[in-house]
Amino acid sequence: MYSKIGFMGGCVARGRACRLVVPFILTGFLLSGCITTTGFNEPGKDDAIAALAAAQPKEKLDPDYRSLLLAHGDRALAGDKLEEANSAYKRVLDAEPKNAEATFGMAETLLAAGNNAGAFDHYQALEQEPAFRARALQGEGIVLLRLGQQQKSVELLQQAVAADPALWRAWNALGRTLDMEGKHDEARESYDRALALAPDSAVILNNRGVSNMMAGRYAAAEVDLRRAFELDPNVDRSRANLRLALAWQGKYAEALTDVSRVEAPVTLNNVGYIAMKRGDLGHAEAYFAQAMQLSPAFYDKADRNLKFLRDMKKLGQHVTAAKG
Repeated sequence: MYSKIGFMGGCVARGRACRLVVPFILTGFLLSGCITTTGFNEPGKDDAIAALAAAQPKEKLDPDYRSLLLAHGDRALAGDKLEEANSAYKRVLDAEPKNAEATFGMAETLLAAGNNAGAFDHYQALEQEPAFRARALQGEGIVLLRLGQQQKSVELLQQAVAADPALWRAWNALGRTLDMEGKHDEARESYDRALALAPDSAVILNNRGVSNMMAGRYAAAEVDLRRAFELDPNVDRSRANLRLALAWQGKYAEALTDVSRVEAPVTLNNVGYIAMKRGDLGHAEAYFAQAMQLSPAFYDKADRNLKFLRDMKKLGQHVTAAKG
């Protein structure tokens, strides 16, 4: 099998989107991801935090200091500075264990760091907080999806969007669950809802592109994946998925354009596999052979694909000869 499985979790710092990537299908679905325009080091902010910190007893927080800590945690989380975010939220929670804003910030930070159990516990603590309940259900649903508990994940994600239809990450995750069930038309509707809320999200466009590929809508997949790559060229999954969408349309040369030496063996094997599935056995054989030639070590997958293809060709020749 040429594809890899993985996904992306993500976070929203008190309403602002942030970015992170974690290993989902083909070369990758993404559960979340984002762009922030909030600067991390705001002039005077960190100095103010330090000055107030020096005068704070550990067991009590001045309201201004609390606000600065929470804002600092949000900026750190939005900038993927997870240790700093953790430290800021923890300082608040040490003094105020039931502070909802800090609890949510910590949940998002732990989710971004891949600490699923810790994130889930913090989200659960917010289920009875009206201002955070929908986002907490969203977070729980994403955690459970990561852990493979799809049915329960769907229930929580549906509750989340029912409570707050503006939660694009929940719609995005629901799209993922529907794709897993083979319900690609319904998945597309979920991704459309997510894109209506976050129209410039490379994450959602990547996922809808992968979904379109799974449904055999390769031209539509190409459109989504090109846009995703334009929006965020640093997300390698979008480019890799775009290569697959091109290959499924027989655009092999374009799929292999600008392939680096490092990625060439895997890409050639993938394109060869698709060519073989499309019946283009000549192209497939050439790509498998090139993949093996360019691989720095013995490439077992390409070797097995090449042997399988040659066995297919021999079988076809035998069948033709028998008919003749």
